[in-house]
Amino acid sequence: DFGMVQSNLGNLEETMKWNGRDFEFDIEKIDYIFLTHIHADHCSLLPLLVKRGFKGKIISTAPTAPAPTTVIFILFILFYGYTREILTR
Repeated sequence: DFGMVQSNLGNLEETMKWNGRDFEFDIEKIDYIFLTHIHADHCSLLPLLVKRGFKGKIISTAPTAPAPTTVIFILFILFYGYTREILTR
């Protein structure tokens, strides 16, 4: 799983900045992501991981397999748009 933190770190802007921070690991060393289910705290940062260089495989449970493309795309658009707005103020 690789999702966003949903806690309110004082306010929504700080939470979104936290979710967009630099990762504290080498993306190229990750071979697999196991996606257990589609909730924002489990999948919403997968597009950012891919954007930053993840080239491994994403493995999911059978019920989860059909959903990620659409759900993750929508979450990424919402997250990216909101984060960009905050960071460019």
